Amino acid sequence: MIEITLNKDTHTTEIFNRFYRSPDESLLIKNYFFCFTDKYGRLDGDILVCKCVNYPSDLPKGEYATPSLLKQFPFRFMFGDFYGELHPHIKQIAEETYEIMNAPTVELNSIINFKKEYWLKAQDSRHQTGFGDIYHYGTCVWEGTKYGEGQFYLIKGVIVHQ
Repeated sequence: MIEITLNKDTHTTEIFNRFYRSPDESLLIKNYFFCFTDKYGRLDGDILVCKCVNYPSDLPKGEYATPSLLKQFPFRFMFGDFYGELHPHIKQIAEETYEIMNAPTVELNSIINFKKEYWLKAQDSRHQTGFGDIYHYGTCVWEGTKYGEGQFYLIKGVIVHQ
């Protein structure tokens, strides 16, 4: 498993180059959020992102997260109040994560799968070159990279720890 931390200066293309080429099937975004609970006090959480064989060919914009969104809006909870405006997809992940962390019993240090599938669309170097199609006598002979093209990864769940 590859482990990373995100901040506003993180170069995510390099991270996803490494993850895409790696035999590792999962990427752990460490200490992505925290929450104060009555039972456990402060809990920290990591997000688990996985490679998957059956990923969607495309999803409407807004139905997936991007590394830029993850960098802009790290989950910061305090008694259930979100800091700042969250993208709708990120907000759904945040709300489910908050429910997990405030459940009567929280399984610490193990993977807690999300009930819903959340997707991350990330670009690596393959998606940042080769723009434009090539035509020969009016027939497209090579379809180039499209703007916004990327690889889908599954945001599988969280690992909660103190």
